[in-house]
Amino acid sequence: SVTVKPQPVATLSGSMTAYATQEVTYTAEAGNSGYNWNYTGAALVSGGSTSDNTITVKWATTGTKTVSVNYTKDGCPTTTASQDVTVNAQGTPVIITPVTTVCYNTSQSYNTQTGKFNYTWTVTGGTITGGQNTAGATIQWGSAGTGTIKVVYSETANSSPVESGMTDIIINNKPSIATLIAPGGVCDNTSLTLTPPVVTSTPSAISQGWILNGTSFTSGNTVSYSPSAQNLLYEATNACGTTLSNSVNITVYELPAGITATAQTICPGDPIDLSTAVMNPGSHALEFYAQITGGTAHPSTTVTPAASTTHYVAAVNANNCTSASRVAIDITVRPVTSITVQPVAPSTVGIGNPFSLSVTAAGDNLDYLWYKDGSPVSGNLTATVSTLTVASTSPADYGVYSVRVTDYC
Repeated sequence: SVTVKPQPVATLSGSMTAYATQEVTYTAEAGNSGYNWNYTGAALVSGGSTSDNTITVKWATTGTKTVSVNYTKDGCPTTTASQDVTVNAQGTPVIITPVTTVCYNTSQSYNTQTGKFNYTWTVTGGTITGGQNTAGATIQWGSAGTGTIKVVYSETANSSPVESGMTDIIINNKPSIATLIAPGGVCDNTSLTLTPPVVTSTPSAISQGWILNGTSFTSGNTVSYSPSAQNLLYEATNACGTTLSNSVNITVYELPAGITATAQTICPGDPIDLSTAVMNPGSHALEFYAQITGGTAHPSTTVTPAASTTHYVAAVNANNCTSASRVAIDITVRPVTSITVQPVAPSTVGIGNPFSLSVTAAGDNLDYLWYKDGSPVSGNLTATVSTLTVASTSPADYGVYSVRVTDYC
């Protein structure tokens, strides 16, 4: 008799989904012979011979692919076991919301999708200080300039890696300040107005200003200095830090020592050399003004005031520093002499009786000289006072009287 056996059924196991470039192993029943493997859209990695009950393939393209096998079992050919495999494309790595503008020498974290395999981060312009081979890396950015960052990962442990696009990084620096040039010397207690140096800053400078002897100040402010070298520098700050310029020294000159002046008295129309009123000019130059502050210095030291007035003097030293305050020179112009009340003679005077003549005049340091019949009075008459008195009239006293009034001028 003949025994007819049923045809053996082949078995096949393995992943029904895969990613392009992923290596997947498929397995048939072991202990048989004449394995006949077939597949589409993949490359052979290992196995797959007539004696192998396994095959490892690397899926090359996306879509629905097929892997199948049949073999000989117990001397009989099996059916063909076939399996459809859905091959998906690998995702493209993305750096999630990257910080693309950073400051030099700062640390920044970057992240990509989690749950992947074989992470590799690559940077230029910085150093990976943590997180290599993970979904999150820490970068220490270096010197100012530009840098790049990218990440590579695989969807599975045995699929080919896929890399992200390159992300450009701008690495900013602290502000840059042009070389500071020392200004010329400055007089004590004067206004120091400076031209700021050129500041280059990306990002823009948040603040900038002058520092004098360790204290910030505004250019143009009046600052009182101790007469000595003063240390000056410039400061600029942006989001990446603060930069100090080179420091320069300012020479501060002392003001001239104080001077004094005396009041002057002159006659109307007379000129006066104001320098003669200054008591202790020393080696200083002198400047004369009509005002206690402001105004323009007189072109000459000589003035001819029409009335009493005050002029002012300032000393200027060899460093062209002017004394802190001006000193007053009071000038008195003597008044012009005038007779305000003329003498009035009595109509008649008896022999032996007294009489007097008086004059009233305006002026300074007045002198009086009385005349009789055109000649200075003499004898028993007092002729140099404002009132001429005759104690006892005699015939010789009769005549025409007049008086001349003179002053200091």
